[in-house]
Amino acid sequence: MKTRNRKQKKLKIHGARFIPKGYKWTHLLCNHIFNILFASLFIIIMAPVFIFISILILIVDGRPIFYAGTRLGKAKRPFTMYKFRTLKRGAEDIIGARILEVHHKQATPYGKFLRETRLDELPQLFNIIFRDMDLVGPRPIRPALYEAICKDIPSYDRHFDVNAGLIGYAQLFTPHDTPKRIRVLIDNTLVKHKMEFIGSIGVLAFTGYIVIITTVQRTIKVIKYRLFDKYSEKRNYERRSLNKTQVLVANDENNHSFKKIGWVADINEEAFLVMVAAPLPEPLPDHFKLSRTLTVRKQLKTKTTHCHGSLYREWRAKNGEYAYVFSYKPDSPLMAYQIQQYFLESSFA
Repeated sequence: MKTRNRKQKKLKIHGARFIPKGYKWTHLLCNHIFNILFASLFIIIMAPVFIFISILILIVDGRPIFYAGTRLGKAKRPFTMYKFRTLKRGAEDIIGARILEVHHKQATPYGKFLRETRLDELPQLFNIIFRDMDLVGPRPIRPALYEAICKDIPSYDRHFDVNAGLIGYAQLFTPHDTPKRIRVLIDNTLVKHKMEFIGSIGVLAFTGYIVIITTVQRTIKVIKYRLFDKYSEKRNYERRSLNKTQVLVANDENNHSFKKIGWVADINEEAFLVMVAAPLPEPLPDHFKLSRTLTVRKQLKTKTTHCHGSLYREWRAKNGEYAYVFSYKPDSPLMAYQIQQYFLESSFA
């Protein structure tokens, strides 16, 4: 009995020191070798991109070129994570224990492009070589953000069973400002299946494809803005045109029933444009239900979200319809996520 307990204790200590909980022993060595070799090879291949981005930052906004920030990795061990600098100097002190949002207005002139294409994350390839991170894993978190928001979320600490990752499931498939309580469900799925190292190759291939497509699209958009002055009116938020998206308003005080008033022509994080056949009666609605039919995993599904708001602007369109712009606020964090994911489609993949 004593021998068995001693053996169990020895294995537990050995596992805590050398084997992350989310890995199988047979795949641990393969995982480390694969991560280091791939990161080293990719640094060599992407060297011209590293040089170009470094020169761009230096010319446009000066030093420092790189951002070095403290993050929590496996077992909550702090490490220094590297990125190309996309925010103004001192931005982290201003943002504090909050998630970066557009209204903070801390991005540099090139910062938005680098963040949207994820090119700002390239220096984390060195973190992989240093073994602070893996290619695929939950994204590392700032200590201040963990203490303020995440430490009390059930099961959040499962993030720390494995190494942080350059690519995370939640980062790929949900918008940047998705509530942490939703993202943790996705990331914990990654942690559960982290031992399936072969799957990392598929995630990397898919991410590479998305990065290339996104970079090309954003480059074309920048050319339209800068060279051809395609858009004379500059906005903090981009508008997204929508098809087959109904807007409904509450039909009673308790919001138990809704009636359709028109269609949402486009939407951004602050407002949406509604097209209706006839003028809306007074008083104008202040509670809305947006309903959109779209393809999710090759199936047609209807997604809805609730928000409240007020009239910002109205006019008569050339086709005879009436246009109303309503500023809005989602009714809950879940509704905010629904808008970002299914109406703004702002997730990376």
